[in-house]
Amino acid sequence: PAAVLRGGDGGVLAPAPAARHVDRVPHQLGAGAAIPPLVAHRDHELAATTGGIRAVAANADDTFPPLVRGHGGALFRDEEFRAYTLVVVLSTAVLVLFLMPGHQFPTAARLAVFHALSILTTTGFASADFTLWSDQAKVVLLALMFIGGSAGSAAGGPKVIRHVLMARYTLRELRRTAHPRAVLPVKLAGRVVPDATMREVVVFMLFYILTFSIGAAIVVALGADLVTGITAAAASIGNVGPGFNQVGPMSHYGDLHPISKIVLTLEMW
Repeated sequence: PAAVLRGGDGGVLAPAPAARHVDRVPHQLGAGAAIPPLVAHRDHELAATTGGIRAVAANADDTFPPLVRGHGGALFRDEEFRAYTLVVVLSTAVLVLFLMPGHQFPTAARLAVFHALSILTTTGFASADFTLWSDQAKVVLLALMFIGGSAGSAAGGPKVIRHVLMARYTLRELRRTAHPRAVLPVKLAGRVVPDATMREVVVFMLFYILTFSIGAAIVVALGADLVTGITAAAASIGNVGPGFNQVGPMSHYGDLHPISKIVLTLEMW
């Protein structure tokens, strides 16, 4: 029988291709919309790969105009783009290492690239049930849920630039403990970041973590397991899409407590 795609309410949205070539088809795109069967079809691995490349470009879009105008050097001098690229490369490499025990290298690489980019760029696609992956691999995906894309892109999450600023602010404070009288400004692209801007970034990150923590606690308190609660809250506040366990890529949010769904909706908003 043909496989089906399931929506967030558990209803059938569309028939999938014949089961002969179909992996277990994921359903989620943020709020539970159906994923095109093409992504889960083994005959369309190239589509998944090119989709990942397009996701990278789309979620670093504010840095690409210099490249389009023929100033490629400006692109790679952009500190956020370099940090974004580093996150993509490192997370993909680590995922490949964790997936290698159960997959051949080409398959592990394809899965790692596609799902790292899907989570990081919050596009919400999945071509495999990563809930079944090792805990080490899932930790990598969970970390990516708290990063997001570049500033100016449509990606969710805190954004890479805020993590860059937070890292430099933290290093500045650590250095200040050793040199309390030193003048140690936070700089970005050679310019000093005003203290008011840094305060806004710190407040945003603290409020983001607080909102995530409250949402996860409520979901768990209403009957979900701890992993489901944490990843549902992380995926909702960052508009990532699938989480783990009960809200994994082969499941949906429809079975959560009604109040949990209201809370997670507010987190997305």
